[in-house]
Amino acid sequence: MPFKFLFTLLAFITTIKLSAQKIEFKNLTVNDENSKAIYLDIENKFKIAGFIDQVYAEPNNLSYTLRGDTLILVPATSGYIMLSFATKYGSQQILFTAKALPVPAVSIGGETNKFLPKAVCLNNGQISLQKNDLFFENYKVDSSVININGQTFTVAGDKLPDELLSAIEKAKSGDQLEFTYTRAINSKNRMRITNHGKFSYQLK
Repeated sequence: MPFKFLFTLLAFITTIKLSAQKIEFKNLTVNDENSKAIYLDIENKFKIAGFIDQVYAEPNNLSYTLRGDTLILVPATSGYIMLSFATKYGSQQILFTAKALPVPAVSIGGETNKFLPKAVCLNNGQISLQKNDLFFENYKVDSSVININGQTFTVAGDKLPDELLSAIEKAKSGDQLEFTYTRAINSKNRMRITNHGKFSYQLK
């Protein structure tokens, strides 16, 4: 009887230790909270549930900071990175995938085709980022600079302003609508991304 009780107690303690050892992660940078994707040149933030004593990376090609229950990862190169998390109960390994931050592409009225009907702009002048990566899921465009036929328009918000719509209405088929600057803000974590590259549509 005492032996049976001791075995049950030992099994119970082992279960507690294994449960306490398990570390849960919530990705604060991308829309998919369970995602283990991390991006170059930015701070990738994860909310941690669990107690961590030390962190080890293999290969050692990223910097990391542990602030309370938030882990910040900044990878230096693309590829797989295995992180080992040491706790007083043991260690746990999690595989992350580091990749380059995708270039944000602009959409007008939900159109992604390079040949953009004028009617789309005039009927639905919503400016947004194309959702070609989970990273962009919660981003909303808040400013942009757009050129058309020698005119430059600085746009605040995510709607084509009336003066720009008027210029689009007067434009001919084949004229270029060119974005030279776009900024967007993540509604969940308030991160900002900017694109100073050119992105253009051909009106038809």
